[in-house]
Amino acid sequence: MNRSTYFFACLKVIKIKFMVLFHTVGDSHCTADQSVWTFPVDEPHALQTHHLGPVLMHSFGRDGGLKTSLLEYGVTAGDWVCFCFGEIDCRCHVNKHVSSSQTFEQVIDKLVSSYMAGIATTSAAVPGVNVAVFMVVPPCRSHVAFNPEYPYVGTDEQRRAYTLYMNIALKRACTRFSYTFIDAYDAYVDSEGFLDAYKSDGKNHARFHVPIQVIVSNLLGKNGVGGGSEARRKSGHAYIVWVVLMIILFAVLTSGLGVLFFTWHRRRAKPDK
Repeated sequence: MNRSTYFFACLKVIKIKFMVLFHTVGDSHCTADQSVWTFPVDEPHALQTHHLGPVLMHSFGRDGGLKTSLLEYGVTAGDWVCFCFGEIDCRCHVNKHVSSSQTFEQVIDKLVSSYMAGIATTSAAVPGVNVAVFMVVPPCRSHVAFNPEYPYVGTDEQRRAYTLYMNIALKRACTRFSYTFIDAYDAYVDSEGFLDAYKSDGKNHARFHVPIQVIVSNLLGKNGVGGGSEARRKSGHAYIVWVVLMIILFAVLTSGLGVLFFTWHRRRAKPDK
């Protein structure tokens, strides 16, 4: 990397660090390449995804949240962090724990309770962070892209009921914790309540970006709702700081070059004897 390329790369990092960022954390439903998370080309760096692999909502709650601090992901006060877990639980695990003494609602209530406690512990590392929770996307039918490593457990109708109830429980819990629940469920279901194949990746991921882009743009203050005023204020300060830094760097570089040129010219005019 030459000096000019390195210089402009540094400027980009400085600019990003002063932006309001939207971070997603979770399983594959938090990613840009497999799921709905992508931003317009004019603001791609506003989105930062942190894919943890096939992690369960159950595992996240059991472990008390993330094993890595949000600070290590570059999260700062004023940023948004959206937690994306639960689809694997509904598809592969909830049914295993349903019994004559425990309904699926009770199973899910326990999952959501420990999940929220883990989110609270994780987000406490960054005072002033904005917390969001992503919905569990509609289930796909069992004949779609069956994966023996992560088999569908329960009938299609049962998994649909688990997903619907988990989203109800998540929305209720977000209200209690004052978190933002990102809910675009209706934009992704077909007429029978399953994931619309035309808005999916052909498997179990939603891939139609527009509804999520609208919601997140609102949260970042593009349309003056959600966290808008704080987002605009921070973005405005970021722009001013970035311009000032550019001016200072330009002044330092030009003055340094000027001094070097003046010294070189004097030495040529009056060489040492």
